[in-house]
Amino acid sequence: MEVRVFLESCLEEMAAFTITSNSPKPQAWQNLIHKMYTKCKKKVNKAQLEYIWGQCKKRYNRWVWLESHASGLGRDPHTSAIVADDEWWESKNAVRTLDHKYFEPTILPTIGII
Repeated sequence: MEVRVFLESCLEEMAAFTITSNSPKPQAWQNLIHKMYTKCKKKVNKAQLEYIWGQCKKRYNRWVWLESHASGLGRDPHTSAIVADDEWWESKNAVRTLDHKYFEPTILPTIGII
């Protein structure tokens, strides 16, 4: 829930041009803190948001890497996750040692980022 709100809030900030490069501007951080409290009723600080930002970037980079190596595979109709057998996943783990977050469905397609 919080990650979805964070990503949606980032999209709003991008539309307002407070996020224009690889990192939000100082005003964007303040706006994100306010939006997280308003939408989630959760108090967060800049360091916590920077952590979420970094984790989202890592997951996006993993997703991009997987997409480039997943041609010809099926998709789960509900989550859009890559559907492949264990042998395919093992071969990808041998090439790039990532954790098993491959299996977690991504929320990026569901909120229209990609």
